[in-house]
Amino acid sequence: MIRTSRTVEVFTYVSTVEPGLQTEDESLAKALEWADANPVAYRIVTQKKSAVFGRDSSEYTGVHRDGKDPDSVLRRVDHLRLETLKEGIFGWRARFTMEHYLKRGFNGDLFRLWDGEYHRSCLFLDYTGETIESVLDQFVAWCDPFYKKVEVRVGDRVGRRFTEAAPQVAAVEEVDPLS
Repeated sequence: MIRTSRTVEVFTYVSTVEPGLQTEDESLAKALEWADANPVAYRIVTQKKSAVFGRDSSEYTGVHRDGKDPDSVLRRVDHLRLETLKEGIFGWRARFTMEHYLKRGFNGDLFRLWDGEYHRSCLFLDYTGETIESVLDQFVAWCDPFYKKVEVRVGDRVGRRFTEAAPQVAAVEEVDPLS
C-alpha cells in the first residue's frame, strides 16, 4: 500500500458590501466584484419589486430563480450584470432598472401590444410614474412593426391608446442611463 497526501488551496470570494455573500466559484467572482461596485444590484435581485430582475422573476430559470442562498443570489446578479452589457431594449431595461430602482414609485409589469384582436409583442419592463411615458416609447419602438397598434396595456391597465391619425413611433434613440 502507498499512502499519499496533498494540500489543496481553496479560494473564497467574499463581498465587501454583503459579508454573508461569498462563493468559491471563480466564475461568479466577477459578478461579486460588479455587485460590490453597484450595491443596488443586490437589492434588485433579492427583492420582488422589479418585475424584470427581482427575485422569482421569469427572467431566471431553475433553482436559482427564487433561491436565497448565496449561489442563487450571485447567479441572478451575474445575469443582471450580463444584461447591462447588451445592446437594444434588453440592455436598456437592465440599465434602466439599475438607475431607477431606488426612486419613488418604482414598479414593474408586463407591457403588451394589443392589435384589437390579440396581444402581440409582450415584455416585462420596470418604470416609475415619472418615466412611464419614456418606457412606453421604448416598448412601442421595440414592438413588431407589422401589427396594427390599438393600445399598449401595462398589466391590466391601458398605458397608451393609438388613434388612426396619430403617427406610429418608428424609433427611439437609446440613451445609456448609466452614463
